[in-house]
Amino acid sequence: IRGAVEIFNEKSDRSENLAYLEKVKKQTFVDPVTRVGNRKYAQVNLNNRYAEMKLHHVLFGILFADIDHFKKVRNKHGDTLANRILEMSAKSIKSCLKSIDTLGRWDEERFIVIIPNIQDLSELNQFAESIRKFIENSWLHVGDTIVRVTASVGGTLSRKGDSLSSLLNRSEKLTDTA
Repeated sequence: IRGAVEIFNEKSDRSENLAYLEKVKKQTFVDPVTRVGNRKYAQVNLNNRYAEMKLHHVLFGILFADIDHFKKVRNKHGDTLANRILEMSAKSIKSCLKSIDTLGRWDEERFIVIIPNIQDLSELNQFAESIRKFIENSWLHVGDTIVRVTASVGGTLSRKGDSLSSLLNRSEKLTDTA
């Protein structure tokens, strides 16, 4: 045979492919308990903000919100209530954010907020206080009981000489002392 023509028929529907890709994206980047970005999602956003800072000198802020005494709550009330507390806390934080801000679940009881194009530490501190108050003023009904939690929220602004790890370490230390 000197030449050949092969004809392919596309049997997959484009919308099915898009739905599958969306499902894979969700599985990769969304925390199943809180339905906000997971650590991987936050790290991708952090890397992008860091690259933007290096290239265009656009500073950003990082806040960590750590649910106080979360392990005690989980041990006392179990995983189901602990997960509801995490979901409530994520919703409380999300209600404080602008559309360009990033929220992710960093680890078991800690959330990260990435705030682009913020230059003023007092503005970052006000933002942290808003998040803290929103979490503190949220509650869950469990039977006849109202369950409330508090959070320690702290963070820092990026600096021109920062590495990504130094920025994260500084932000986590400031949260631990908040």
